[in-house]
Parts: sequence; structure tokens; C-alpha cells
Amino acid sequence: MEKQKIDMKWCADYCREFWPEECAHILRIADDAVERRFLFDLPWDMEQTAEAVEFEGAIDWQYMPKGDPEFIYQFNRHRYWICLGQAYALTGDEKYAACFVGQLTSWLEENPI
Repeated sequence: MEKQKIDMKWCADYCREFWPEECAHILRIADDAVERRFLFDLPWDMEQTAEAVEFEGAIDWQYMPKGDPEFIYQFNRHRYWICLGQAYALTGDEKYAACFVGQLTSWLEENPI
């Protein structure tokens, strides 16, 4: 096994051992993002939400539930993309990387300069 993979596995094992609740939370957020479900409940989320927003098909990056522009701000901070990277590091599951690429591509197409 190459050194980078060994280092990533060591880091993932360390995190699971010392921060199991936080790892579970990160994995839940990443799994939700894969399913196009978004709930902002991390401690440092500036605009936390109590209800998840789910998209059946394509994600509407300008969606504003109940006329609340704060959702758009939180949604487009993309903190859940960091969770996707962390979930990939914790599990090695390619679904997290594929989800990130798909959502980033979608966002770029829907939000031209």
C-alpha cells in the first residue's frame, strides 16, 4: 500500500477512535448530500435548519423554502462538500467523490459568472 493511502487510513482510524460521534455526524451529512437531502446542523453552521430539504431530481441551487433567503446563503456555502471529502477519507467509498463532482458541476452550470 502506498504511503498516502496508509496515512489516510491512519487518520481515519484515529478520528473514528477519538471522535466517533463527530465521524458519524459527518457520514450522515455526506450520505444526505448523496441523496440530495440537506439539513444544516453542524455546530458552526451559521444558519442552522430544523427540517431537511430534499430534491427529487436536479438540485435547485436557488431554492428558497418559505421565502427564507438565509437558506440560500447556507446552502451555497457548500459545507456539506467538505463532509463529502471527509466521508471519502473515512471510508474510501467513491460515491462521495462522485457526488461532489456531480454537485460541483451542476452548481457551476446553474450559476454562471
